[in-house]
Amino acid sequence: MTRFLLVSAAICVLSMHSTACGMPDEDGHCPFPQTAELVDYDHPARYVEQGPATQIVEGLGEAVSQARGWYVAKTSRMSAPEFIDRVIHQHMKMQRDPSMVLVRSASQVWKSGFASGCHDMALLAAAFLRFNGLPTVFVETVHDSYLRGESFHGHVFLEVRLANGDWMLYDPTNSRFWYDWTPGSLDLPGGYHVMGRYRDPWEADLGSNRDLMDCMAMSKETM
Repeated sequence: MTRFLLVSAAICVLSMHSTACGMPDEDGHCPFPQTAELVDYDHPARYVEQGPATQIVEGLGEAVSQARGWYVAKTSRMSAPEFIDRVIHQHMKMQRDPSMVLVRSASQVWKSGFASGCHDMALLAAAFLRFNGLPTVFVETVHDSYLRGESFHGHVFLEVRLANGDWMLYDPTNSRFWYDWTPGSLDLPGGYHVMGRYRDPWEADLGSNRDLMDCMAMSKETM
């Protein structure tokens, strides 16, 4: 399994030869590979493939197939991501629960009918988008207020390559879309800053809210 460490934006995105280590273990050793995953936006085929947390099973397959059929049949001016966003929000309820963050697959989230937070919504959106052939990159961020020590606020966005080749930034939790997006940007709208990018949270060794908090703490030290 490919592992990816969320470290500072400068390390993750700008340097092609980064050897900076992230969270050391109790013995002072870094348990993760020392090179962060970098996205090749000109050849994004890897990000069309479903990752382990976005695999479509347990009823989600039927849902994405129906959504695709509905979209093709409609004479709507909505883009595919906008239509997918509407389908997801019509089905899901938000029930914030830190103990459920990053522990369920997209199919398990869909089957439950509730999302524990922004990561669950992003998992669903990524699964739908990739099913429709759109490369989708997870973008993990922290907020200005967290870096100032005023909150524990972070958020996950998606970068999506549209059928015309343009990239957009998408916030699945809040149904917000930024077209004509420059992929790879370090600063996002609303005061968010990139910790790292990855194809799938489980490939990035993010499997709990604690993992996420540890990564945020490391980013605070290095940003």
